Amino acid sequence: MPWLVTHGTRDDLLPIGPPREQVQLLQAAGIPGEWHEVDKGHLVSPRVELPLIRDLFRRAFGLPASS
Repeated sequence: MPWLVTHGTRDDLLPIGPPREQVQLLQAAGIPGEWHEVDKGHLVSPRVELPLIRDLFRRAFGLPASS
C-alpha cells in the first residue's frame, strides 16, 4: 500500500525540513508514496487532505476517479 504524507508549510510546531528529507529517502529507495506540502499550520485540513486520502485509496484499489 502506498503511503501519503502531508505537511504544512506554515507549521510552527514541526519543521518541514526533516520529514521532507525522510520522504526523499523513502522515495529514493523505491518505496511508493506521496508527499504534499500544504499551505497550512500544524493541523489537518479536511478541505485539502481528505481528497488526497480519497484519491490515494482509489488509485491503490483500482477504483474510478471522482467526477
